[in-house]
Amino acid sequence: MSRTISTAAICLPNFALIEIAFELQTVGNGPNGTGLEKREWLKRFGPQGSSEFAGRVNDYNSKIPSDWTAKDYGRWSADEIDWRVLEFMTVLRRCRQGSEVVVVSHGSFLKALVPGSKPKLIGRELFQ
Repeated sequence: MSRTISTAAICLPNFALIEIAFELQTVGNGPNGTGLEKREWLKRFGPQGSSEFAGRVNDYNSKIPSDWTAKDYGRWSADEIDWRVLEFMTVLRRCRQGSEVVVVSHGSFLKALVPGSKPKLIGRELFQ
């Protein structure tokens, strides 16, 4: 998710805080689809992190799922994408009415979120 966070921070400079939803991670289990271990995550993106985006990313010290890098089996595997989609939609429904939400994710997750769509074409109609 490092590239996704960097993309959000660069493209949305007026957003003071970037909220991370671990459910939005890519569906694949290749080297570029496996998240950072908790220690490395905090070292890079935590409040005292080394990344130029540190401090703009929520401190997920207590929220980083311990198993989120396990992509070959269990709840983060490609076979279990349905719960991630449902969880993310639940989070979106809890957002304050009238607030702006920008979703920056991976194409594989966006395809699961909106079956039959092309991620770059997803627009407001998703949430209406």
